[in-house]
Amino acid sequence: MKNLNIPSKYRQTGLYVYCNKCKSYSNISKGCLKKSISCDHPPSKQVFKLKIHVPNTRNSSRTKILSTRDPKVAEQQRIEFIKLLEENSYNLQSAENDHDPEQDKYLLLYQMQKFIKYISNGGFYSFESPKELDKSTIKDYERNFKYFLQSIESQVDIHTLHFNDVQEKHIDIFHKFLLNKNYSRKTYNNIMGSMRAFYNHIIEYEEYDIRNPFKKVPVLSVHYNPTTFTKEEFERILSVTSLENGYDLKTKRNCFRSWLTTAFKFGIYTNLRLDELAKLKFSDIFQDDGIWLLKVNNIKVNALLGIADESIKRNMIIPVIPELHKVLTEECEFDKNQAIDQYIFDPLSSRETVYNIISKGFTHFKRVAQIDNNKSFKELRTTFTTALAVKYGEKYASLVTDHSSKDVVEKHYIEKISRAKTMLDFSPFETGDSDKH
Repeated sequence: MKNLNIPSKYRQTGLYVYCNKCKSYSNISKGCLKKSISCDHPPSKQVFKLKIHVPNTRNSSRTKILSTRDPKVAEQQRIEFIKLLEENSYNLQSAENDHDPEQDKYLLLYQMQKFIKYISNGGFYSFESPKELDKSTIKDYERNFKYFLQSIESQVDIHTLHFNDVQEKHIDIFHKFLLNKNYSRKTYNNIMGSMRAFYNHIIEYEEYDIRNPFKKVPVLSVHYNPTTFTKEEFERILSVTSLENGYDLKTKRNCFRSWLTTAFKFGIYTNLRLDELAKLKFSDIFQDDGIWLLKVNNIKVNALLGIADESIKRNMIIPVIPELHKVLTEECEFDKNQAIDQYIFDPLSSRETVYNIISKGFTHFKRVAQIDNNKSFKELRTTFTTALAVKYGEKYASLVTDHSSKDVVEKHYIEKISRAKTMLDFSPFETGDSDKH
């Protein structure tokens, strides 16, 4: 993409080359920003901008960013804009913020912003079910959109690009952009998948008759090699989780919190994902026939299925095994706090903050304990599920952990409870041969 330039015959007061990045204006006599002392940003950041002085004022002006990159068209739009201002006695809001919905709705940027609002706030109509996603998922979409725009901004004007103008050549550029970041195949698939989902939304929800340009991108094969923690490794992590070992030289922050070891134990003794653990409340623990159980929303599955109604959400019923009951009693004052509608971990902080503290804390103290880098917090769940499958069988384990297929989504609630009750002697570090139920 070439730097914008206003030919001498079009260099009139009011028409400028403008940088969206550093907010610099071109000099009237030069007609361009190239090699400007105040601006060295790429041509993709440059636009034509009108800035018309309001008569009989000292500094007031009316502005408008133009979508065209043709100086002849820009000059014509300058004349039309001045005429419009004169007809309305210059009593207009900045035209920079005066969008034409009929034109804006075709812009890629506009639809991306609209999509983020949709997944953040739910459907636009009262009859729709909310589609709220976890904040981390929304941030993933925002980051992936940013990556795509960054990858192609040197080839097109992203501010005027229509969503239907995205072509295979742009996706090829994006593909190479991601490869240069050395992402894992799983991360690559997730990023491309989010772009594919965005276009599916435009097609299915917004009802535009277009093709999905990301449909041709193949899903890379991923080799899954689940790993688990040994009891010795887990205890080693607990032993080094202290204030003295908490300072992280990379982030220059102290990762230690007094409740972290408790959170790590919950991770291994409950089979919960990190986001589910961060949102766990004392009121999620209940008794059935004198047996303590956990009832927790399956956040990942509910998000994938778009279920927001609390009355029909998928839940996991998990037994409070002896190790977990000990942690609750000795470290959480469970006798005093049971049935309270309060988060178990750091109730005064946001759940996103708690999520990050646990995640970064576990990574840091695992490193201090010199544990395999390929193991992370999610391997606590793998450890639990593996031991469960070994002792009770894979079908039994999938029932308790809610790993079933979509065809058997509606399992009977009482069945989950009855299965969970039989597990009171279960331990995630017990992987020896046992009779299978």
